[in-house]
Amino acid sequence: MTIAACYLSPEGVVFGADSTTTMHVSGLDPTASASEHYYNFAQKIFQVGESSTLAITMWGLGSLHNLSYRTLIARFADLLAAEAAGSVEDVARRWSQFFWSAYSSEPFTGAGTR
Repeated sequence: MTIAACYLSPEGVVFGADSTTTMHVSGLDPTASASEHYYNFAQKIFQVGESSTLAITMWGLGSLHNLSYRTLIARFADLLAAEAAGSVEDVARRWSQFFWSAYSSEPFTGAGTR
């Protein structure tokens, strides 16, 4: 289970999240059930762009099939740099569309993460 929190203060926003990811990994034997593997240093908070004041926190899926969240968010940051957003709401709407496009185009293998 991921724990993610956000604290809003007059000076800014503080994001926090745990760093453990659980992945269900199948062995070489296709008839064997998947086993759980725990990774204690997963990144769950990402800055959007290099000099940005925006951040995204993730939980649930560990990544898309062949695309890490770090790569996906970097590509999104490039789009924002090319066409600036007018508001945080605009960024959220565009991220939702961008993520859904990547999510729905990736093949699902059945190996998931929590």
